[in-house]
Amino acid sequence: MTKLPEGITWIDAHSPDAAEVEYLRNALHVDVPTLEKMSEIESSSRFYRSRDALCVTIPLPKRTEAGVSGTYPIALMVTPGALLTVRYEALRPCEPEHLAAVAAERNLPGPYGR
Repeated sequence: MTKLPEGITWIDAHSPDAAEVEYLRNALHVDVPTLEKMSEIESSSRFYRSRDALCVTIPLPKRTEAGVSGTYPIALMVTPGALLTVRYEALRPCEPEHLAAVAAERNLPGPYGR
């Protein structure tokens, strides 16, 4: 039986390959959605269950460098072992340099800033 490493609470699967999908299926007991599956979900079917996980697929807004607006799906899967996000496009809010800021950049009093 495949297990997650100790202390892992969130996995961000960005364009998972076949081996990664198999690992996540075995470790989290979920069916990892493909881009096609995530894109075809109707508004009324965005919330669903996949084995032991509660899932939601959300269309996130995006804008290309040319200024064209659109949406791109991301799946959030809450399992007993961890939160799994599945995406097939580099989404700026999910990139590491946008997830954390040094204390001086936060401009907040206390331990989280100044």
